[in-house]
Amino acid sequence: MLQFYCFVVAGAFRVEMKRCQPKDRTVLCCYNPTQCGLYTINVKWSGVDIPASPFHVHICQSDSELERCQRTDPADIASY
Repeated sequence: MLQFYCFVVAGAFRVEMKRCQPKDRTVLCCYNPTQCGLYTINVKWSGVDIPASPFHVHICQSDSELERCQRTDPADIASY
């Protein structure tokens, strides 16, 4: 069973999940954030995190904010 969790402000994103082919085990998962901020995305298969999960994604509002994030240690981004 595939599970997708995204920890942010309620209503800040929409998620779509669909199987690529009816008999294929590949699942396409898309999320569309509607607010800027730091998103923590956990993806699990049968209750176990997939490799590299959780994922941390920072959605920026401007080019200057993006440039600042690119120059910052990822551990410090949560403080923005």
